[in-house]
Amino acid sequence: ATMKIASVPSISYVMVPRAIAAVRARFPSLLIDVDILKIEEAIDYLLLGKGELVAISYRLEHPLLTFEPLAKGQLFCIVPVGHELAVRATITVAEVARHPLIGIDPTDPYGRIMASIFVRQALPYNVTIRARFGATVMALVKNGLGIAIIDEFTLAEGGLPGVVRIPLTDDTTFQTYVAYRNDSSLSGFAQFFITTLRREMEEKLRSASIMQQKVSKK
Repeated sequence: ATMKIASVPSISYVMVPRAIAAVRARFPSLLIDVDILKIEEAIDYLLLGKGELVAISYRLEHPLLTFEPLAKGQLFCIVPVGHELAVRATITVAEVARHPLIGIDPTDPYGRIMASIFVRQALPYNVTIRARFGATVMALVKNGLGIAIIDEFTLAEGGLPGVVRIPLTDDTTFQTYVAYRNDSSLSGFAQFFITTLRREMEEKLRSASIMQQKVSKK
């Protein structure tokens, strides 16, 4: 038996491997095929029958696809160690906007999640370097090339050494989903993967919330 699934990069860094570990433990002989896709590639992946589902950070409207909520996440500001903001316990979006930013293209659906926090407040912001993936953004920040807004699932393992994460005071909640075709039923393997992935993501949110509360009490 084979389970073919895909994920956008932000969820694939940490969350998907954790869920796959649980699938492997439950189904040791299952062949698992994992693709990493940009959001715009996800529809073709599903419609062409390349796999059963895609873990995705943006909801699209399509008559043949179901988007089932996974978990809600928050955005964080990340800065290099030694940066003037690195000592801050929290930061506002307006303060972030005053600094040179490293970002994802705002026309990219994932990039739009990051850009929306500035757009909502009509804040001018200056993206001096654009990168395609969150991991690249973190590496650029580590090298002192700017600061960034990044989602917590990309940061789930604590990010990179040399990068400091700072909670934002503004509400930056965004929803993640799992997408699949609504004209065919999911395998038991895929259903177990979805349940496990949702649990891993929600557990990550709980532990992050506890850590944040400890920091705020200091």
